[in-house]
Amino acid sequence: MADAATTLVEAGAAHRTDQTRKRGTRRNDLDVTVDNDYVNEQLNRVLYALDAFKKGDVSVRLTKQNNDIFSEIAEAYNSMVEMIGGVGGEVSRISKVAGVEGNLKARASADGASGFWRDMLNNINGLVDSIAVPVLEVGKVLKNISKGNLDESFQIPVSGDFKVMAETINRTIDNLNVFAGEVSRVAQEVGTEGKLGGQAVVPNVGGVWKELTENVNTMAAALTSQVRDIATVTTAVARGDLSQKMTVDVKGELLQLKENLNQMVDSLNLFAG
Repeated sequence: MADAATTLVEAGAAHRTDQTRKRGTRRNDLDVTVDNDYVNEQLNRVLYALDAFKKGDVSVRLTKQNNDIFSEIAEAYNSMVEMIGGVGGEVSRISKVAGVEGNLKARASADGASGFWRDMLNNINGLVDSIAVPVLEVGKVLKNISKGNLDESFQIPVSGDFKVMAETINRTIDNLNVFAGEVSRVAQEVGTEGKLGGQAVVPNVGGVWKELTENVNTMAAALTSQVRDIATVTTAVARGDLSQKMTVDVKGELLQLKENLNQMVDSLNLFAG
């Protein structure tokens, strides 16, 4: 240890001498006194700080005692851990803000970082971007769907699981467009144009969309059979055929209409007889 300490102190002295010459001043005499206790103390401080750093503790700082190489080591070490601590703080902050709080527009600041550490922060921001952009796009598309706007689909180029998600959302929009179009068509034909017998056709659907399609078709079929039964009876009466009555199963106001129509036929039969 003594030889190493002597070499380290001599190196520090040579370094200071070189620095002094660069500043334009010279020392006439340079006395190097090897203080083993001092060197050992400084080395132990450095080793303690490095051991703490190895364990992830960046709170330890080295104090500058003399104007020697150990002071320069302390300054370099302190600057290093401060920068790394700042990088770690930014990583923790962006993880909390973006990952926990859901602020996907937040980004890590690379101010004060350089080299590998700046690249790492930029890569983290790139990672946040790669997640935030498709998630924000999904939010925009779903918001449009909730407002009844089925014109917007997922357009951002993505890959992997995001591609599966985008394709699923776009298929959902396509199915909604087909379903909405078919419901509108049947409603227009039956309700407005009087074209009975229309049925909604929505291929490749299941679950609630299949149930909704079947319910629309059931409603359209019921209206068709009821109206056609009324038409059959009234046409027969108009032709003098009083043998026809409404037989379709109905409820509510249509039941009252059925009873009134059949009662009218009975009354006409009595009158004719």
